[in-house]
Amino acid sequence: MILNSLRYEEKATKDLERYNSQMKRAIEQESQMSLKDGRKKIKPTSAWNLAQKHKLKTSLSNQPKLDELLQSQIEKRRSQNIKMVQIPFSMKNLKINFKKQNKVDLEEKDEPCLIHNLRFPDAWLMTSKTEVMLLNPYRVEEALLFKRLLENHKLPAEPLEKPIMLTESLFNGSHYLDVLYKMTADDQRYSGSTYLSDPRLTANGFKIKLIPGVSITENYLEIEGMANCLPFYGVADLKEILNAILNRNAKEVYECRPRKVISYLE
Repeated sequence: MILNSLRYEEKATKDLERYNSQMKRAIEQESQMSLKDGRKKIKPTSAWNLAQKHKLKTSLSNQPKLDELLQSQIEKRRSQNIKMVQIPFSMKNLKINFKKQNKVDLEEKDEPCLIHNLRFPDAWLMTSKTEVMLLNPYRVEEALLFKRLLENHKLPAEPLEKPIMLTESLFNGSHYLDVLYKMTADDQRYSGSTYLSDPRLTANGFKIKLIPGVSITENYLEIEGMANCLPFYGVADLKEILNAILNRNAKEVYECRPRKVISYLE
């Protein structure tokens, strides 16, 4: 491209020199004829200026057309690159909703407020004190379902081939056993044994049997059934439940779900 430009410049320079020399000869011939005829001599510079003015006038007269063509090409390229989407809008409805929103005391209560549902794709427009947001109803439905599962879902306890006896050494402390002994149990069977019926245990898939001894201090506990829908589920997860009860005073099922159960419900 640079070589072609240099060639065109050289050619244009040569053409201009040739044109100037021809113009000079023509003016000299004209001046000689004028002297013979007694007419006034024409200056070469004035003739050259007239030619340049005529050339400039012609180029200026064509400039608006060039500008128009150039602008149309730019707009055409822009229209090809930009995708236009028409969105319905009503200033009247916006003013009505704005008046309703002003009635909400956002200074004292910063709660999200639904404005209107959108057509794409099943979304709701909502606002709070400082933000404007889009609400996805499907995500809300998932969150509500997950909340219900945390609160109410009961993992089935499957019988173990060999029950696991719970001891102080297994828990590394007697305080975990104290918590279990304080939990409610169902009616005593003929054998004298009972099962802990606390929902914080049963909903998490643990079936724990309380077997009485000769005295209260000789009572012992064993895991007779446990959920098998989770991999590597066992005593460590039971310890998580008891930790939540001891350290966070967890009284509801959703407050003492082990991490494995939370991941499973998700």
